Amino acid sequence: VILSRDKKMAEAEKRTRDKESQVSSELSKNKKLSQSLEDKIKDYNHRLDVLDKKQEELDRLHKSQVQQLEVISSLSAEEAKEQLVESLKGEAKNDAMAFIQNALEEAKLTAEQEAKKVIINTIQRIGTEEAVDNCVSVFNI
Repeated sequence: VILSRDKKMAEAEKRTRDKESQVSSELSKNKKLSQSLEDKIKDYNHRLDVLDKKQEELDRLHKSQVQQLEVISSLSAEEAKEQLVESLKGEAKNDAMAFIQNALEEAKLTAEQEAKKVIINTIQRIGTEEAVDNCVSVFNI
């Protein structure tokens, strides 16, 4: 009875040691994963800081370039925008006028052709009737 109890105790201790080993192994894996995650978070935070700094630098360079262009052109950005808009308006107006002029000329040509067709048809219809009337002579016998 004591031997079987010792045997059961030994098996229970072995199972406990195996479970402790498994828990220890999983704990070790979790620590490694946690450390890896922390490292990645630090890396991402560092990258975000670098990107923020680069964005600030780009914004600063953009402002500097706009200021240089304003100095070179002796116009402010708003004045340059206004001039561009006015130029585009004028160009659009000219394009529209050219389109309208072409449409009017095309309409005139089409109208002239249609009018000529109507006149020719009318002349052909009336001209044959006049010719028949002028060619017939009546003699009394």
